[in-house]
Amino acid sequence: MAAGASAGIVFTPVDPLTGTLENAGDIVPIDFDGDGNREVEIQYTEPVTNNLNIKIEAFPDTGTPNVTDEILADPSQVAGNVSNPLALAFGEDIGPDETATRAWQFIGRTNAGSGTSPSGISGSNGGGNFRFGDPEQFIGVRTIINGQTHYGWVGILITDELDGPTPDQDRLSGLVTGYAFESQPNVAITAGAIPAPGAAALLALGGLGLGTRGRRACS
Repeated sequence: MAAGASAGIVFTPVDPLTGTLENAGDIVPIDFDGDGNREVEIQYTEPVTNNLNIKIEAFPDTGTPNVTDEILADPSQVAGNVSNPLALAFGEDIGPDETATRAWQFIGRTNAGSGTSPSGISGSNGGGNFRFGDPEQFIGVRTIINGQTHYGWVGILITDELDGPTPDQDRLSGLVTGYAFESQPNVAITAGAIPAPGAAALLALGGLGLGTRGRRACS
C-alpha cells in the first residue's frame, strides 16, 4: 500500500530526486494503489513536439483510444485530436461532474479520437496548461483499478524554462510533487487532498523550498 494510506485517500509523496523531469527519457511512474503496476506515467521528451516536452501517458498504452485512463481537460483545447490536461488549483473537485470546458478525455486522444499518444502538460510558447512561475498545480485523473472507477490527482510544479535553438524549441523542466487517489470507487477527490497521516510528508516537501502549497488534510 502506498504511503499515507487511509480508509479513503491514498497519498504517495515523490522524492525530488526521482520526481525531476529535466532530461530526455526522464519518467515518473504513477502507481496510485501501490501494487507495483503504474496507471500512468509523466515523461520528459526531446525533441520538443507541438511546443510540448512534459507529457502524461497511459500505461500500459493499450487500446485505441486507451479507455482505462482519462484526464480532466477542456474539450475546446484540442491539437491534432489530443486534449491536454487542465492545470487544476488546490481544492478543485475531481469527480464525475463535467461542464463544457471541463470534461473527461482519454489520455492522448479525445473521446471521439482514435489511436493513442501522450497528452502534453507543459512546453514552450504556451504549450500545455502548466506554466513556469505558477505554483504547484494538479492533473485530474480517472482510472480503472481492479475493474472499478477511481479518481485521483498528480501534483506538478514547473521549475525552469530553458532556451532552445528557436523559441519553438524552448524546453520546460518540472517536478512531480506527489499523487493521490480515492480508494473508494466512484467517490470524488479534491486536488491536493491528502489523509491526515500524510501531513508530515507534505511538510518535508515544503522544507525543501519547492514552492509547493500546503494541502488540506482529509479524514
